[in-house]
Amino acid sequence: MNRIQLSHKGGTYSDISPLEASEILKIRYEGSTNEYWISFEDEYPCLAVMVKESFGSVTYFAESDIFYQCCGEKTADDIAKFDSAELDSGYTVSDRPALKAAEEFINTGKRPYCVKWEKL
Repeated sequence: MNRIQLSHKGGTYSDISPLEASEILKIRYEGSTNEYWISFEDEYPCLAVMVKESFGSVTYFAESDIFYQCCGEKTADDIAKFDSAELDSGYTVSDRPALKAAEEFINTGKRPYCVKWEKL
């Protein structure tokens, strides 16, 4: 499989191994937040993951105009606020499934099966 390209708040890493990418996914910043952009040598497919405290969001981009958003349970708060985006809470999951989806993508290069998706 191609080497991984991963960007997050702390920097951009090119040509890293799955193990190195997994270690970067553990990094959190103030407010227990981080945002990750994961791809391989080609621009697509790629995965965007946002985490904040105990919740997260995952977006899978198959192509520039074909993407899927993970789906979760709508909470009492209608809007989930991340550092760079606000989403309907129905498009969030807990942080563990969000990071599990990132790990699955890193290892397979395909849309993860561990979360539910809605094509947007």
